[in-house]
Amino acid sequence: MISANELLKEAEHFGDLHTEELFYPNEQRCRHRAVVAGFSRVFCDVERYVDDEAEGMARFGMGATYTHNDDGEQIRDISNALREEILSEYYRPHHKKLELHVQECLESKEEVLIVDCHSFPDVPFNNSILSFSGGTRPDICIGTDEYHTSKKLTGFVVEYFKSKGYSVSINTPYSGSMVPLKYYRSSPKLSSIMIEINRKLYMNETTKEKLEGGGEFKRMQGAIQELFLKIGKGT
Repeated sequence: MISANELLKEAEHFGDLHTEELFYPNEQRCRHRAVVAGFSRVFCDVERYVDDEAEGMARFGMGATYTHNDDGEQIRDISNALREEILSEYYRPHHKKLELHVQECLESKEEVLIVDCHSFPDVPFNNSILSFSGGTRPDICIGTDEYHTSKKLTGFVVEYFKSKGYSVSINTPYSGSMVPLKYYRSSPKLSSIMIEINRKLYMNETTKEKLEGGGEFKRMQGAIQELFLKIGKGT
């Protein structure tokens, strides 16, 4: 087991810190809907499959409810009853909220786009599955789905970030994009794309603070909002 202070460091280690503000600043909240997990993924990872048999990271103790950290150390014991309580109170409500937002949008709009927003560390996590073997990590990682992400949308987003001077990879080091299971590969009106930002571009990975002195955080925030505006006008 690890101490409370070590657990906090682990949450910061894995956390998509500052991404809500980065992707969803206050002035844009009348334009977009957001579904944000208000808890650490170390506590409950809504990006993992709930079925441990389908979740590759579960064998490392890092499924929907983590029992081990990035170093392989056990961080907590979780009984079946506690796991079900966490899933019922946190995991499933998060996904249900996303599903309802998508449902409402599909009923009122011709096309709906989910942008799955994340960040990643410049130095890979210790676990081999989470590591990137391609040398220097890119500035931007774009995740796609064969059904819900068109080549046109992918190309538009990739070229946009390249035009801003960023290096971009597709589905490396992370792949895929969030889609509610209810609509997965069954709704042609629903598109989804994942945007992962290298944390070195907007935050100090040691202190965990935003890079504001040189305007890096605002620069990345502005680039993302400009992209969203362009996508909203059609790609």
